[in-house]
Amino acid sequence: MLAAYARVRNGSSAPAKPEPDGYRFEQNRLRLFQPIVVNNARVGTLYVESNLEALNDRIVSYGSIALLVVVTCSGRSRSCLPPGFQKRISHPILALAETSRIVSERQDYSVRSPKNIE
Repeated sequence: MLAAYARVRNGSSAPAKPEPDGYRFEQNRLRLFQPIVVNNARVGTLYVESNLEALNDRIVSYGSIALLVVVTCSGRSRSCLPPGFQKRISHPILALAETSRIVSERQDYSVRSPKNIE
């Protein structure tokens, strides 16, 4: 071993010999083995081990915030819209759905949806 750095000693140490190259997730930890190559010859292996608890805590925190934002916005969206606004959006969509139902049932492709200009 050429060098070692541990922010906090937690009882884990570098393995006695390098494992196969690549990364693995083991017991809430990320372990990375990367070859060090100089002039097309492997001269060593870089070993990095990282604790993933902070990342997992951040994911849970951000997920909770996102869920709170979605629930709050969906609950307030109806109360924030003016009463006539919902009607202006839903009526043309309902008319189009009715027209497509008629075309589907009667096979009459000349039926047109009415224009709503308000």
